[in-house]
Amino acid sequence: MYLNDWSMKGSGTLTSQWSKVERWYDLMTHLSDTYGIAKIGVPRDFKKRELCGYALSNCYIPDNSELSADKRQLLLAIMDSRIQKADYDDSTTKVTNDASEESSCIGKAYEQGASVVSFTFDGNNESATITGTIKADGNSKQTCTVHNLYDQSNVSIDYLVPCNASRQHKAAEEPMWNHEMMEAYCKKIGHAADRKSGTTGEKISYLRQHGKILAEMNGWTVDENKTSLNQDDSHQRLIFRSIHFKEDNCYLSIDFEKEDFHFELLNHRGKHLREINWHGDKTGDADSSHDIRLKR
Repeated sequence: MYLNDWSMKGSGTLTSQWSKVERWYDLMTHLSDTYGIAKIGVPRDFKKRELCGYALSNCYIPDNSELSADKRQLLLAIMDSRIQKADYDDSTTKVTNDASEESSCIGKAYEQGASVVSFTFDGNNESATITGTIKADGNSKQTCTVHNLYDQSNVSIDYLVPCNASRQHKAAEEPMWNHEMMEAYCKKIGHAADRKSGTTGEKISYLRQHGKILAEMNGWTVDENKTSLNQDDSHQRLIFRSIHFKEDNCYLSIDFEKEDFHFELLNHRGKHLREINWHGDKTGDADSSHDIRLKR
């Protein structure tokens, strides 16, 4: 994920807009604690830039009186633990906004199908997407759009897992590859492998809610049609398809029998390949009773 560096600008003083800094920090803390996304990519000269008119380099001057000590400490915490230099270079796409400002960070997010994180000093960045233009052939321009995160409430799994990351993996070989994010999420919800549900309904609800999130963290997409074809009142199913992987040739189905997160991995014909846990480890052999129907 990358910073929308256009959002560093704002009207008024940083002190008057301080709640927006806290909002951004709370968002980053949420991303770190819940999804394991500890840092985002920022411009290489980030620490030399201004944030809502305040020179960030002043944080390192102990007797600077523009901000109180506690506010300077929060900015230092952001610079020390929430950012890293973005991995762009001269070949990275540069995105331009209406004010003719270029951004390599937004360009990198666009190239990777990743998201940006925005400050909200004005309402322009409180939207689900950020739009700019890139130069195409000659002097022509094309519009590009990236997902935008600006508050905890608008965090969505499909914003967090870039499509190009899933495309580095083959679904049949690495169906659950995003270990760091899954570990962070399971820690956040207090999941334990030996958990015990009070009722079958509670177990199914728990597995459906959180198992879906774990699958989506790895690039799996719910297949509503296959789910509908294969479930009824006596047989629960939630089936995913590997459309974002290197090869779109597999299905994944939540195992509702166990308390821990397990999945059934199936090939493109709906034939059961093996059972796996949420770490991706094999926990059961192929079993034709777990095959799914692909059409009526």
